[in-house]
Amino acid sequence: MLSKSRFVTGCQCHKLLWWTVHEPDAVELQPDKVLQDLFDQGRQVGEIVMRYLRDLDEVAFVRFASVYRQFNDVYDFFEELRPLLEDETRHQPPR
Repeated sequence: MLSKSRFVTGCQCHKLLWWTVHEPDAVELQPDKVLQDLFDQGRQVGEIVMRYLRDLDEVAFVRFASVYRQFNDVYDFFEELRPLLEDETRHQPPR
């Protein structure tokens, strides 16, 4: 399927688009060690942000999670929100 990001990639580099569509496991598409370490650090930062936002601001958490987790459907999104919805202490008005 041709997504917006694949279309933009294809405009920037036709060969890369061909590889991602026809040979997604090509060695040339795999990140090297340095790049993989950067991706891993980015994931760690994202997980830390998710942890802090969950307690700090529920709306910000939901907005960040919806982009960061790249949910495939509404059910995946609901599963991420289930712990927030089930925590009754969060829904009590302040005294």
